[in-house]
Amino acid sequence: MYRFGWDQRMIGMALAVAGVCSIVCSAALVGPIVARLGERRALRTGLLFAAAGFVICGRAGSSITFFAAIAISSLWQLAGPTSQSLMTRRVSAS
Repeated sequence: MYRFGWDQRMIGMALAVAGVCSIVCSAALVGPIVARLGERRALRTGLLFAAAGFVICGRAGSSITFFAAIAISSLWQLAGPTSQSLMTRRVSAS
């Protein structure tokens, strides 16, 4: 808020963009990327994008860079379903 001079409206916009990016990644990208890369590589890719997005977010000098970081870190959505899928294979049915 202080770094970029944002008011409540801009903070709301950033949160809305984060939500929309997460929905789009979850709904449209997870399935095809997992089918193409496999679960382990998709998990690593999601974690890599999360780390890259967080670094860019922390180093952002402008609002545009911050919004780009939101888009990049939203690919973190690859990590959740793939990690759950990998873990369910390691746990017994009981």
